[in-house]
Amino acid sequence: MFTNRQRAEFFQRGFTRVTGALSGELVAGMVSRIWDVLESQQGMQADDPSTWVEGGVRGIGDLNKEQEFRPFEAIR
Repeated sequence: MFTNRQRAEFFQRGFTRVTGALSGELVAGMVSRIWDVLESQQGMQADDPSTWVEGGVRGIGDLNKEQEFRPFEAIR
């Protein structure tokens, strides 16, 4: 499934890109839901970088239980 490059990147960084693993429509739904939560909880707006915080964000960990993220259930 993974190329040698992807394996090496995964072991070096802890993640790798898998192109085409999810449809664009599915990803758009996930991204939209993340921004909904970030805006409601932290006032961050996707189209306004001045509202973004530096470093990591908090409050999105429970999103993996929501409908938009169900495609990942098989790999949890």
